[in-house]
Amino acid sequence: MIKQPPAKFNIEKIDPSILAEIGKIIAWWGYLQFQLGVIIREATISPQDVGYLLTIGSDTADLCKMVKNISKKSRWINDSGIRKDLHKLAGGILAASGHRNEYAHGVFGFSKTGPSNFVRHHLKVVDDKVFLAEEVLTVKTLQIISGEARELWNRAQDITHRLKNSNRRGSH
Repeated sequence: MIKQPPAKFNIEKIDPSILAEIGKIIAWWGYLQFQLGVIIREATISPQDVGYLLTIGSDTADLCKMVKNISKKSRWINDSGIRKDLHKLAGGILAASGHRNEYAHGVFGFSKTGPSNFVRHHLKVVDDKVFLAEEVLTVKTLQIISGEARELWNRAQDITHRLKNSNRRGSH
């Protein structure tokens, strides 16, 4: 016998397209985090195994800090345009990274105001917990969030290609 989830929440009652969009958000952020490691490896001219060793287990914020440090001086990358784009990319990722955590670790349910509304509960601050703040989720709103992550990944991919094709070696 399959036990029912606690309370009235049952993940199987959620529109599969909403679950798919939440999955896309998480997947794009996973790809983006991996790509930051590739950028670090390429910029530091590290072999793949060394790059993995140095970046594995690092969270997005740590990887962005490394990228920002790499982008500060020509020691690692000669091309000032790439350095500038790396710095902007890392800042953009840091600014948007809360979205990844909100959906990967979010608390979801159905709204008390409309039981057909699927919501993400806001629980970061005391007022949100006391007054049960919530955000109604739709496929369209989730597509915007996953689109932001995909755009950041596209920028990271572009920079990676530029790094691989540039004279990226600064004065070591």
